[in-house]
Amino acid sequence: NSWSSPFLTVISNACNKLTVRKGELQELKNWIANGTGIQELDGRTIFLSHDQVFIIKAKPRFWEKELHLEKKITEGGVQSFGKFQLDIPKKLINATLRFPRPGDYFHWKLLKKRAINQKIPIFRRNSLPLAEKDGKIIVVFEPAHLIF
Repeated sequence: NSWSSPFLTVISNACNKLTVRKGELQELKNWIANGTGIQELDGRTIFLSHDQVFIIKAKPRFWEKELHLEKKITEGGVQSFGKFQLDIPKKLINATLRFPRPGDYFHWKLLKKRAINQKIPIFRRNSLPLAEKDGKIIVVFEPAHLIF
């Protein structure tokens, strides 16, 4: 049983290791049992969100950073945007791809609230590409539709 061993090693798909000492492991177990939140451990951020655990090696509080990237859509098809490949429908030609900004609304609801209601983890909310036309957000690309 991995919970009773003196170390817990989490191996990500990139073959990075995170070794947790026994005392830290008990802390993590208690934290996970209590529901939700964010923990920093060994240069990684651990998110507990909607019954899922995400371990990410990144700068502290990286999810708070606003991403500044814009691109005018001139054609449909698969296109690069930031770290994503997006399948752009032709109806979005002449729109602008960008990332969320504080105070953005989509379908008369604050984008941040929509993300919370859709249970999108906090670290993904600022990095969801969207399309804007004439000052209105017309499409928000959902995490399940992003190609990495």
